[in-house]
Amino acid sequence: MSEHTPVPWKVGKTKLGDTAIYPKNEKEPICIFIGEDEPNAAFIVRAVNAHEELVAQRENLIHRL
Repeated sequence: MSEHTPVPWKVGKTKLGDTAIYPKNEKEPICIFIGEDEPNAAFIVRAVNAHEELVAQRENLIHRL
């Protein structure tokens, strides 16, 4: 299994003006949204960028129990 696309991700616009998600230091999007989906793109990016920290915090809490 290959590695996932490196984080952080960011929300941006394509050359045609569509909302897109871009990985770290890349000019090509990994996902393009058609229509008014900027809030959904922002939610996805926020979740992806926070994932590793949330998993670490969960593990920390489990070890404290």
